[in-house]
Amino acid sequence: IYKGIFESKKPEVKSLYDAPLKEAGKSFLKAIDLDPNGGEFASKSRTELTIVYSLLVNKGVELYENADHFNALSYFSQAQQVNPFD
Repeated sequence: IYKGIFESKKPEVKSLYDAPLKEAGKSFLKAIDLDPNGGEFASKSRTELTIVYSLLVNKGVELYENADHFNALSYFSQAQQVNPFD
């Protein structure tokens, strides 16, 4: 849901939540924790986390290129939380 809010083109949908990618990342990480045997939910959540990670990095790059360094750092930090090994 939160990833969909971020990806929406509709302003009224985008305004529903301030940090949808951050919340999406937290939700997928929680789903993995709740499925310790690595079942279907963990597998799908790992796939979605990869997508969320890419979206966070891309948004960070976009903000950096627009000289919005403070917000760019926020997105890069969120990406690092989603995938601390990259």
